[in-house]
Amino acid sequence: MINLSRLNKLILFTFFINILIFNFTISFAAVDIWEKKNDQSNQINNEKEIKIESPILSEDINKIIIEIDENEIKDSDKSIIGIFDPEENNFNLNMWHQSDGEDVKNTLKRINKLNLSKLSEDLLFQVLFTNAYPPKANLNSEEFLEI
Repeated sequence: MINLSRLNKLILFTFFINILIFNFTISFAAVDIWEKKNDQSNQINNEKEIKIESPILSEDINKIIIEIDENEIKDSDKSIIGIFDPEENNFNLNMWHQSDGEDVKNTLKRINKLNLSKLSEDLLFQVLFTNAYPPKANLNSEEFLEI
């Protein structure tokens, strides 16, 4: 038993000595990362010599001709009336399109006779002045704007 104990101590001793020696050699292998090298200057010179030919910078820019055919521009019959963006208030561009013009006129006449609260006036203002297509029946764009 005594011999095994000494053998065990000897093995542990050699193991620790080896660890110390390898750690000592590894510490000398550290590299100074802040040390400037000549390779970096060569690398910068190589980067300066690279030239990229871009089609944007070539002489072909002067050859580009843009043609606009003015005859193809068509006047749309759909006119949008209003000053507010419909998406800000969760409205739709077609909110007046399916309405009857006479119903809209009569409803607005009745509303004008009422004494509305501030909130109701603001809501009516937003509804009337939101971008939308005018009603297509019994009311044209000019009459809708006069309302």
